[in-house]
Amino acid sequence: MQLSKLQTTICALTICLTSLHISYGAAMAGPIKQQKAITEKKKQESETDANFESKIEDHPPAWSDAIPYYNLANKYLEKERFEDAVDNYHEAISRFPNDPDFYINLGYCYRKLEDFESAEQAFRKALTLNNKDWMTWSNLANALLKQNKLPETVSTFEKCLKLNMPASERAAINRDIVDIKKILAMRQPKTAAKPETFSGKGALTKPQALTKPTPNLPAKSIQAQPAAQAKTKGPDKTESTGSGWDYIK
Repeated sequence: MQLSKLQTTICALTICLTSLHISYGAAMAGPIKQQKAITEKKKQESETDANFESKIEDHPPAWSDAIPYYNLANKYLEKERFEDAVDNYHEAISRFPNDPDFYINLGYCYRKLEDFESAEQAFRKALTLNNKDWMTWSNLANALLKQNKLPETVSTFEKCLKLNMPASERAAINRDIVDIKKILAMRQPKTAAKPETFSGKGALTKPQALTKPTPNLPAKSIQAQPAAQAKTKGPDKTESTGSGWDYIK
């Protein structure tokens, strides 16, 4: 009789311990999964922060100070408020004068304002910082063309042709060089001829689309141009299908 009671007590204790183990396991499953999720999230955030920090470290602090002005200028450019855009590109340049995209977009605005001499200066400065961008060479050639500097236009287009570019653009520039050379050949050395007024089919080359990230936000858009990569987005580069000559309405 006592043995039977003892066996019954043991069974009851075993059932209680089993129930307790199951309840404890179920109670802990949620916190364990939650902790894993938190750990994984922190890991991802850490990796994102590391990537962002590495991008910021590629540029000095002055670049980060300049980017808000560059982004604001891009917004004005999109709205065709070219004078406001020019002011803010200059603000960006005053803080960090070594980003070619700043000068490319500045030159584009000056061209739209028909200040071709200032546009020429801006594009030349951009090329001192990066002379491997065919669009900057093309923009410079078009600024020279607008000033009737035909020999310099030809030599600048020829430098442009040494770089990689779309086949349609290469063909258009080659046609323009031929046309300009014909005009130069017709000019008489001792004749004070009127400057030619150029009109044609070409499209204005848009500035860099790179949009650069503001320093306190994860990196995006920079390469552009305008530029442009954020470096909020500026106007993108577009491939024109007509002549390489530039005509501004």
